[in-house]
Amino acid sequence: MGRLGEEIAQKYLVSLGYIIVEKNYRCSLGEIDVIAWQNSELVFIEIKTRTNNLYGTPADSINRAKQKRLYRLASYYLQVKRFREVACRFDVVLLQMDRDYQLKEIELISQAF
Repeated sequence: MGRLGEEIAQKYLVSLGYIIVEKNYRCSLGEIDVIAWQNSELVFIEIKTRTNNLYGTPADSINRAKQKRLYRLASYYLQVKRFREVACRFDVVLLQMDRDYQLKEIELISQAF
């Protein structure tokens, strides 16, 4: 389900004008789902997919600890890629699927944190 959600989210982002440069960027610190350019900003994007809210909404999983980890990952990425003075932000794509894995709702939160 996670991969399906990521594919749907990536297509959605492209339709909004994002230019994806990395998918599932991994390093020793963890993983960033998508890294993309939108206009002149480098955007680090977290994608969360759920079929129910039994364990909370997709947004509930982006807690302070997750945000701190994503900040560290983004800093590492910028350092490795030798980006200097580039505008960055963190976006979140939230997907709600039904039990048959059909998309019910998709929401983009720009500048989420």
